[in-house]
Amino acid sequence: GSILLAFSGGVDSVVLLDLLLNEGHEVELFHLDHQLRPTSARDADFCRQVASSKGLQLHLYQEDVQAYCEERGLGIEEGARKLRYELLRRIKQERGLAYIATAHHLDDQMETFFINLFRGSGTRGLGGIRPLQDDLYRPFLSYRKSEILDYAAAKKLTYVQDETNFEPMYYRNQLRLELIPKIEEDYCPSLAKRLEQTMEILREEDEFLDQLLEERIDLDKTLYPLEEIRSLAPVLKKRLLRKKFRLSYPETMAALELLEEKTRGKLL
Repeated sequence: GSILLAFSGGVDSVVLLDLLLNEGHEVELFHLDHQLRPTSARDADFCRQVASSKGLQLHLYQEDVQAYCEERGLGIEEGARKLRYELLRRIKQERGLAYIATAHHLDDQMETFFINLFRGSGTRGLGGIRPLQDDLYRPFLSYRKSEILDYAAAKKLTYVQDETNFEPMYYRNQLRLELIPKIEEDYCPSLAKRLEQTMEILREEDEFLDQLLEERIDLDKTLYPLEEIRSLAPVLKKRLLRKKFRLSYPETMAALELLEEKTRGKLL
């Protein structure tokens, strides 16, 4: 099918583009010049060159991401991601394309797993990114960064240094360069495959709990008799509160405690 590729010009997206074209897919490119670093204009120029050399449609946007985030009270990572996906979805719809593809890989998954673990996330966060979620296609989630670099070297592909990671660099770099190699060296040489397996299990269980909740209660309603909520298992009560009100874990636990104090028959 037709694919809109989020194309930074870095090695991950360059390799993914090469593979998609080799497989005969119809590909259009999207690039966001975020203006956060002096090299962003260089990256945009590289993307223009790639698109021109391969005869591909390039959707290039130049946005002041810093201002976008400040206006909406968002952090750089969150705001940049929000803007990027807003633009991707708009272009996909306007162009009538089937999928949006990104080049997230297994190393990204591992880093995100630990970030979410240290935040106290549940199955949703620890399950990581889904390989195929609705129209979002992420085919590299089972591949290490080293494998992507090896492919690029073997094919003699050129790319720019990928600077699209808006997570606070020091923290994510600590995980990538210190914690994960330490665990692989001293405790679990097969950490990548073990985490991949664990995240797949967590994703399956998370999806099952979503299905179970939908079978037990009408999620389109806005008011629920307390007795209906009380009939749910605790894990489903928490899930309902998070889905309906986007509560944090402490807020969810406080809401559960409040529910227990309510009298029967009232509405939430």
